[in-house]
Amino acid sequence: FSNRSMQFMDGYRKGLNGSEAAWAMKKYRGHCCLPPSMALDIEQEREKAIS
Repeated sequence: FSNRSMQFMDGYRKGLNGSEAAWAMKKYRGHCCLPPSMALDIEQEREKAIS
């Protein structure tokens, strides 16, 4: 529970909303915190969804 909470807090600090933080946590579930490249991954996923 505490690792999941820390990942959400890290995502919120990096400017993610709730659904983006949940997506990032699912993608990077083996990591203690979300990597800096995560923002680029989210933008790429948004572009795929729009196309």
